[in-house]
Amino acid sequence: MDCPESVASNVYETPNGTRYWTPIAPPPRFKPFVKARFSTVEQAITIYEEYAQLAGFGTRLGTSKKEKIGDGIITIRRYVLCSRAKANKPKHKDSNPDVVDSTSPSRRSNVKVTDCKACVKFVRIKNPSEYEIYDFVEQHNHGFTSPENLDLSLKRRKLDLSTQEFIAKCRNDNIGPTKSHKVHVAMKGGHHNVHGTVVDYKNCGRDIRDFIGDRDAQMIIDKFKAHSENKVNYTFDTHIDDTELQLIFWYDMIFVPFTGVDHHKKCTIFGAGLLHNEITDSYTWLLQKFLDAHNGKQPLLVLTDQDCAMKQAVANVFDKSIHRLCMWHIIQKLPAKIKGSDQSNAEIKQKSTNLYGTFTSNQKHLRRGGIYLLLSTV
Repeated sequence: MDCPESVASNVYETPNGTRYWTPIAPPPRFKPFVKARFSTVEQAITIYEEYAQLAGFGTRLGTSKKEKIGDGIITIRRYVLCSRAKANKPKHKDSNPDVVDSTSPSRRSNVKVTDCKACVKFVRIKNPSEYEIYDFVEQHNHGFTSPENLDLSLKRRKLDLSTQEFIAKCRNDNIGPTKSHKVHVAMKGGHHNVHGTVVDYKNCGRDIRDFIGDRDAQMIIDKFKAHSENKVNYTFDTHIDDTELQLIFWYDMIFVPFTGVDHHKKCTIFGAGLLHNEITDSYTWLLQKFLDAHNGKQPLLVLTDQDCAMKQAVANVFDKSIHRLCMWHIIQKLPAKIKGSDQSNAEIKQKSTNLYGTFTSNQKHLRRGGIYLLLSTV
């Protein structure tokens, strides 16, 4: 839309004192006129809504007539009314007008109804298959919205999909509708760039809660099942009592133990960490925290498996330590690396067994992701 402000209006007064407002003509491509044609009814409605946005009034869909043509249903007529037009109440022949139906409460609205007659009417023409304006009432019986308040119109208050997704993400992070609206306004650079008010954000949050209802527990279980099917080493379990989810456990972290040798020459785990992933930055952070806990004193020897990320992290943090690969892990990989029968590889297997025998079998505690340290006591 080229024009950022609403269109000014002319005011007319009839002899009996009735006043009418007519928008001053905006650019021609926005001004509706009789006999104007459109390829689809959606395009026709969009053009009139753009005109209404420029003029400073809201719109709503009115009467429509549809017919079944072939295998589809085609719109034959469509009315688009001013939002202040009088609503047509459904007629019930057998109902008593003096009886109020308490089971169907009327919806509250902040739009003042003035029985405005401004509207545009479209009809489908067969040759060619297009839609044409056959009636256009331009005069309104009310003033238009000022430019600074256009963001409060019904059209602009309607929340688009991206705004609804933003509200849902804020709810997941325990951010309420009032604060999420303030955050969104700050991100967008002002209220005029944001669809909806605080009330609209609250209503959207209410609708999300109503949609989830009592299905929240099942949604969690379904999500965990999907993770367990697509992620390695993902584990979860639940306890359900009388169709009620009471206990839930899940594990999706990488366990990194720090194993050392005590004064009895026995392996002992004296530290551990939980990491979300196995990248160099994660291992570097963990080793740095270990170093901080020991006042910057580095171990004499560091044994790890053949993990490239861990190798780089050890070089970054333990630059004064001797870094070696764990022999137990190397022995475990030998069968996959050596081709041939057991008889042809008997000699190399014997040598590797003798070499492996010089190391304590307790090094089997050094599993994938673990770190074996030899610390100085001085």
